[in-house]
Amino acid sequence: MKFVLDTSGRAFRETIAAGGIHLAKPSLGEFEQFVGCSLKDPKAQEDAAMEVVRSGRVDFLAVTMGREGALLAQASGPKRLPALKVDVRSAVGAGDSFLAAMTLALAGGAAPGEAFRWGVAAGTAAVLNPGTGLVRREDVERLFQVVVHGQGDEGASIR
Repeated sequence: MKFVLDTSGRAFRETIAAGGIHLAKPSLGEFEQFVGCSLKDPKAQEDAAMEVVRSGRVDFLAVTMGREGALLAQASGPKRLPALKVDVRSAVGAGDSFLAAMTLALAGGAAPGEAFRWGVAAGTAAVLNPGTGLVRREDVERLFQVVVHGQGDEGASIR
């Protein structure tokens, strides 16, 4: 059985220290709290995330960064995806949607990079809905295609 971690603070620190984690998903703020410093520079973010993966305690570390996109650290190196340009109605549930889609894709046999793209698509789909509105599958599938094929100048009109 593979272990997925989504928590913060002391629980995050102690669980990472114990190891055996397949996928951990902190937000950038949670990750900065974990490392004990601000990580404004993308290179610093990547280095810190890769350090966690190289420790052998975590197979994959996905750091969600809101408007700055997301970062995936894995043994083969870091990968970044930009945030999609959408009309944000609420950020409630975006991180949870990201993690749920990534976990589902990994459980279904997707490669980590593909699962990461599903996560970005689902996180983006979550912000399209006001308040606690649920993510719609058709939005996730449509946005996955945008993540895979890129976002042209029409990006601002994605709804």
